[in-house]
Amino acid sequence: MAFQLFKTQIEFIHGAYTEPPADGLIIPANDHLWMGTGPARLIKEAGGEEIEREAVKEGPVGMGDVVVTAAGKLPFKHILHAALMSQDLHISAETLGLALQNAIQRAAKLKLKHINFAVPLETGDRPLRPDILAEMIRVLFRVLEEIEGIKTLRLVVANESSKKIMHDAFLHALY
Repeated sequence: MAFQLFKTQIEFIHGAYTEPPADGLIIPANDHLWMGTGPARLIKEAGGEEIEREAVKEGPVGMGDVVVTAAGKLPFKHILHAALMSQDLHISAETLGLALQNAIQRAAKLKLKHINFAVPLETGDRPLRPDILAEMIRVLFRVLEEIEGIKTLRLVVANESSKKIMHDAFLHALY
């Protein structure tokens, strides 16, 4: 499932955050940049401890800040750690919006053309959050209209039902 949003192709992916290969990977991060849960933990396990060590040296950071690290053994030029939660791991729509905006702008400055985004819509048994999804769509419409150079943004989610819900929400926003 894919569609064009301004000059960027938006793709919806269910599966591993590291597939398909891209120039950069945006991952949700806490303000101390520890990679102990969720997508961050999976990225650390696949790419190596050095990703977390490099990130933690830059922390703690403010909500919405983005820290860029090397990708270790992963098929990316950079990992963009988007700080969208504190130590309580609670994600607000506003913080996600700010972090996503900053991450996409940073990716454009780094001249990354193809980006995967590990979307924090669901975690474990917590369901998809409509407020998070709505804010993500608003930010993508605003930021992708303003920037150039990002050719593909892949929104990667953990399960097939979330992929369909996200795709349908984007279609609804477009029409």
